Amino acid sequence: MNRINRQRRSSRTRPLTFQAVEPRRVMAASAMEIYALSVVNQVRADPPAFGTALQGMIDQTVDSAHGYAASDPVWTDLRDAISVSLTPSNVAAAIDLLQSTDPLPPLTWEDSLQAKSAVHNDWMQNHCFTHSTPAGASALPCFAALPGLTYNPQGAAANPDIISAETMGPWSSGSYSENIGYQSGPSMPRTRAAHAVGSVGHRQRQAYYDIVNFVLEFNSSSLGHLEALLQDRRDAIGIDYALLDGFSNTSSATNFLATHTLSRNKDFGGYLTGLAYTDSNQNGLYDVGEHTGGCVTVLDIAAGTSTEHCVAAGDYGRLSVFLPAGQYQVTGGATTIAVDIGYVSENQNVDVTAALNDTTVIDQPLDLTGYQALFSSSVVGTHQLSGNDPYHVLMFDADRDATLSVQPSSAGATPTSQQVFVVDESLIDISTTDAAGVTADVVAGGRYAIVFLGSDQIRSFDVSVSPGDGVRLGMTNLIDFADVNGDGDVSPLDALNVINELARRQGPSPSDASFFYDVNQDDDVTPRDALNVINEIARRSAPGEPESPLSLQSPLLTLSRWRPSTNDGTDEVMNQIGLLF
Repeated sequence: MNRINRQRRSSRTRPLTFQAVEPRRVMAASAMEIYALSVVNQVRADPPAFGTALQGMIDQTVDSAHGYAASDPVWTDLRDAISVSLTPSNVAAAIDLLQSTDPLPPLTWEDSLQAKSAVHNDWMQNHCFTHSTPAGASALPCFAALPGLTYNPQGAAANPDIISAETMGPWSSGSYSENIGYQSGPSMPRTRAAHAVGSVGHRQRQAYYDIVNFVLEFNSSSLGHLEALLQDRRDAIGIDYALLDGFSNTSSATNFLATHTLSRNKDFGGYLTGLAYTDSNQNGLYDVGEHTGGCVTVLDIAAGTSTEHCVAAGDYGRLSVFLPAGQYQVTGGATTIAVDIGYVSENQNVDVTAALNDTTVIDQPLDLTGYQALFSSSVVGTHQLSGNDPYHVLMFDADRDATLSVQPSSAGATPTSQQVFVVDESLIDISTTDAAGVTADVVAGGRYAIVFLGSDQIRSFDVSVSPGDGVRLGMTNLIDFADVNGDGDVSPLDALNVINELARRQGPSPSDASFFYDVNQDDDVTPRDALNVINEIARRSAPGEPESPLSLQSPLLTLSRWRPSTNDGTDEVMNQIGLLF
């Protein structure tokens, strides 16, 4: 059996009357189910780090992890549950497995898998606790009766819940993994005491508890649930929770059923997947209620066509787009990702959360004209901004690890109200803001920019760095590499600027140069830089090329191809079903 919270019985017993409560079943994901997806993908993104964080939270040697303080009621409940669990030895084994697993691409959300999970949860409420039955196989035996619900092993044998490519969706290859679990009784008591049953805080913690329970396997007979979540040949998941709060009319006990169904697309390709959200509590993670809208544009390089994909209303910020094998350029805001999807069978999904959330700092990403580059003799010091440009940009390189600070020169306005950011070379905001100003930690060898969004007022800001010699003026335009003079346009004048600089001298770029001569980012000024500008001008003016510089200007984040799986047997339908409960 899996995930049963066993409670000590009081010496004063009373007869219990169970009432089966049929929940309202709508075949659509809930906010807590999408949150559960985000936690699963945290596990996959960095299994060793996730495992280390779990160990720290269990031992209370860290203050927080995954958006929760070590003292949060959900972690008090988890530690209590582990201390009385059926198989506490699984915890160390699960953490060892996490710490020996390489990062994995994310799983995408498939509505048809969530629908299949919901069907199975409903089936279990009317039959018993057991897995779906593979098509053509004998019905699986019941593992347990669910308290307060129908127990009908004869009906389960006569009418098993079949799982197959047809029941998972026409896109599915038919290979799958299935995790099932339940809690029963007054489960998660500390969480319930702190958060009203059914509240956002309670539901989010139920989902987190569920995923951590599947990962740590402390009430399981094996590590099968965790192994399913770490499959490199599954690319999609659907999670369904059946929540029966107060299934007994004599207590506040609950039944909580969970089914995870994972599968793989039958076609060669990969999904763009991500979550659009506003990080209201600034914990860097998706939380229930933070979802918002967002779009990405996908350029099919071979076809030369672009398609915009947006988060649909009611999808809680999730995006899932399948791309067949090929080469693509994915753009969101001023972030561009080069995607190369091969003819391989392992998961090739790409996380586009950053692009969806437009964590770049451009208010109107489709109109990048008119920015004003700031040229100065030094990064450190006072910089005055005119009130006539959409935004000003001061680019710099880090020679050593350092902390950079930006503060308004005059009292009154703060960098928060004036919208000041520090971004890396991918134009991702890395700064933090408080009442004093904006700060950012920069790393030796990195390229950065301070971006001041537009205002109709003349303003000035003071920039300081610790240590003082940690940064120097940047020699490459991070907004548009070919815009040498930083006027917001690319023209023959930019090539001429490089040629004139070459005539004056050739060698390492001076730290006080007035233009962005280092076009190819090799820390040198050579004829190749001028040639790059000329070629870029020709490319942008060629017939059929996109007129907007957006798809050309941002650094490409080339994604390494994930290693092929060597375990072909993992695609056999539930070939180790005994390990998955």
